[in-house]
Amino acid sequence: MKKAKIVHDNLNACGGSERLAFAIIELLNKYGFKVDLSTLQKPDINRIERIFGVEESNLWNFDQIDFLNIYTILDLEKINGPNIERNKEGKRINSFNTKLGDKDYDIIINTHGDLFPYYNKLDCEEIDSKNGRSPVRITYCHYPLVPHFINKKEYSFLERFIDSLSELSSQKKDMIVSRILEKYHEMMKNTIVLTNSEFSKHAIEKIYGKGKIKVTVVYPPVEINKFRTMDTIGGYANTFNSIQEEKDKILVISRISPSKNIENVLEIGKILKESYDVDHFEINIVGSITPEDNGYAQNLETLISRYNLDNNIKINPNVSFQDLQTQVKESKLYLHPTPEEPFGISIVEAMSAGLIPIVPDKGGGTEFVPPQYHYSTIEDASNMIYNILKNDNSKHSIKIEIEKQKIKRVANKFSKQKFNEKLIKVFESLFENNPFGHSLSSQSFVALYPRVNN
Repeated sequence: MKKAKIVHDNLNACGGSERLAFAIIELLNKYGFKVDLSTLQKPDINRIERIFGVEESNLWNFDQIDFLNIYTILDLEKINGPNIERNKEGKRINSFNTKLGDKDYDIIINTHGDLFPYYNKLDCEEIDSKNGRSPVRITYCHYPLVPHFINKKEYSFLERFIDSLSELSSQKKDMIVSRILEKYHEMMKNTIVLTNSEFSKHAIEKIYGKGKIKVTVVYPPVEINKFRTMDTIGGYANTFNSIQEEKDKILVISRISPSKNIENVLEIGKILKESYDVDHFEINIVGSITPEDNGYAQNLETLISRYNLDNNIKINPNVSFQDLQTQVKESKLYLHPTPEEPFGISIVEAMSAGLIPIVPDKGGGTEFVPPQYHYSTIEDASNMIYNILKNDNSKHSIKIEIEKQKIKRVANKFSKQKFNEKLIKVFESLFENNPFGHSLSSQSFVALYPRVNN
């Protein structure tokens, strides 16, 4: 039986990295792998199915689920960590957890290599010395956030791993920060690194040196089939006269989190209302939210009221996939608020349905969104939105419909099928005995992915 381990800190976040994780789990299940999951939190399958849809959830099969501890991952058990079982020589019997080691797997994939530094060095050395082989280890790094945050001395990301972070002394916090960066570097230098865009690839190479580690771009999977057949009823398929009683709806799809800069949406709404004297619009912010970000959502609601935008901006957390489809169908434009977004699955989802995307001019989105829809400031974004809405009438409907079809075609290259094809090609080059039923690449694993020592 072929065995795979998926490593992901928290699948309940229901963001882009979680969509990718489930797509990989589905692919591995399809090809007969027995898939185990190593995680920090128990997956809430009901929540995940509600947000992502249930059509493929029967394919998200885990054989075993193992719950990791961040202190053992960082080898810092002395700081509030659990008691670790050791042998007579004092060495840890299992360097990471008490149930699932690494030695029995054909492939181990960390699907959240942005923040989660999973690299079991001791286990790797033991496997190599005893068996002469080790599992294929892959890190899908959406963006190298750990060195990015630590370089800026922004340590709040550690709260997702450590509930008692505020109770720790400065000395212990510094120890954790130092160790997490060390572990992250070990992971990036000693595993096969995949990423989601040329933008993210350049960011990784800037840290580790171009040519020092090989980084392969595998664009993430997007459920374009669930969006592209939809004709927007509030959008460009209709003339202005037929929808003049409706508000001009603008859609934002994003995790409701400070890292997503959703306050930019509020500023754009304020400009539309005050500077352009536009009140006939509604911006719907749709996305998942975790309990730790409830305070951020409340701050956004307060700001909405302060800007007198209660009738114009709505925050819709944790909506079902069906509700998301309805929001897409009723919208005219898609607005992305996050500068330097590594990719932006939600951008492609909206484009699949023909929504014109308005995106920042820095980030992975610029690799596929036409340049005329890039903005550098919130003033630029406001002006773009105003002009598009102003021109949305019967005189321009044919021109905009043509543009809509172009946008849909761009989105096609990010389908789940194309993701699977690219990922299988990567897998084929890594296994001596190919488990995917395709002919192996003639290039060897070592030639393609040379290991770089610490």
